[in-house]
Amino acid sequence: MLCRACVACALTAGCTATTTQPDAGSTPDASAGADAGPVLCDALSGELLPRPPSSKRLRDICGLASTGGQQPIGDSAWSTFRRDRFLDAAVDLGGVMIRRDVRWSEIERIRGTFDFSVYDTMLDEMDARGIRFLGNLAYGNPWATSTPQADEFFPPDDPQDFARFAGETARHFAGRVVAWEIWNEPNAGFRFWKGVDLSGDPYAYADLLAAAGQAIHEADPTTPVMLGGTVFTPQYIEGAIPWLDAAWRHRPDLGSTFEIAGIHTYQSYPPTVAPEIGLGNGLATDPPLADKVAAHSCLLQMHHAPTKAIWITEMGWPVFQNIDEATHARFMVRSTLLAAKAGVDGVFWYTLRDGPDPTSFPPEDAFGLQHNDIDENSMRDASPKPAYGALKAMLTLAGDLHVLASPPPWETTDVQGVMFGADSDVTAAAGWTLSGETQVRLTRAASLFRQDGSAAGTLTAGDQLTLNEDVTWLLLE
Repeated sequence: MLCRACVACALTAGCTATTTQPDAGSTPDASAGADAGPVLCDALSGELLPRPPSSKRLRDICGLASTGGQQPIGDSAWSTFRRDRFLDAAVDLGGVMIRRDVRWSEIERIRGTFDFSVYDTMLDEMDARGIRFLGNLAYGNPWATSTPQADEFFPPDDPQDFARFAGETARHFAGRVVAWEIWNEPNAGFRFWKGVDLSGDPYAYADLLAAAGQAIHEADPTTPVMLGGTVFTPQYIEGAIPWLDAAWRHRPDLGSTFEIAGIHTYQSYPPTVAPEIGLGNGLATDPPLADKVAAHSCLLQMHHAPTKAIWITEMGWPVFQNIDEATHARFMVRSTLLAAKAGVDGVFWYTLRDGPDPTSFPPEDAFGLQHNDIDENSMRDASPKPAYGALKAMLTLAGDLHVLASPPPWETTDVQGVMFGADSDVTAAAGWTLSGETQVRLTRAASLFRQDGSAAGTLTAGDQLTLNEDVTWLLLE
């Protein structure tokens, strides 16, 4: 995550696609870059391509996006304690995945010499707790660029140097990683892909992704490769859709180099509006979360890769300005449900803990599900915000279910809802409003639970249920 805000984007809010829906959960073979049929949509003109809901169980979709400071490497008491508490949280939340950087500059400090020891320890700790790991291969390496006094955020002069690192890392950790994500926010050139352009370089990134993808597939054919999560519509830099379109046009075979498309769905910086709501209009539009997913789906279809899975590898809101802790909680739960309903197969919450100064601007330190009061001296864990408890309740109530494209168990369609089941039968539902309270008449009996997981009684078919901006859970009878 980095300081960002809304920028001109090629999307127009409110567009709908008239195309057939792709299979969001399948994984294409190595020929995915080849012609997959006629192009039926154009993401650059604002068309959207909705997907069916994810077929995965909800708990299998969810994860925590970590930073190096929250999961520091090394064997000091401070590092070990913080890693342990992070892993405790992943288990406590419901056995969610963890995404973290695997940094080139820490593994290959000297060209040709690879040292995985610090990451071996981290992966051993995750394996011991049954935690699935998404490795973000990042970033550059000072010895690999001719830029004077370059830090690790400058890309390598030769993408094959990065590809060798990616291949060696994939070989070393074969079978222990759910996927390898290639770079983080490569269109954020002012921060993560430094050089001559604030938007990075889509051509250079496409070449690096292609080289790294080939190296990983050769080293470990069983682990998927992921297109690095791009910022969708930030200020000052080119948004994900036009930027990625340029990368695809530079390398029409790009689809053969990865299996999963990563995206970041932050809204204009700092995020302050609900995930169901877009911002602006025309070229200033920042679409709602579901439209972001559908636009990326359309882009994949444009470039003959319609069956690529889509994962949101960072998503979150800071507790800042008009986003209080209660609003933060409801947005985190609602966005997760909306993503699964939109066909996303991986959602990583940014992030577990606040940074050291959560009241400062930009509010980078305010995105946590926990406060910044962890203390290794007293062995005190960080205290949770309401969002932590709400997400834990979500996976307790519906973690073993998957989203269904079924009608809700109430009569009105004027509220938001997501239905769940273990197969094709709806056994649970989540409902909420975008503002205020609305009464709905139930069509089935249900046990009710509040957003925090506390019981709220039972209702029978025909009873009135009052919904508000918090998510209400219904376990149906």
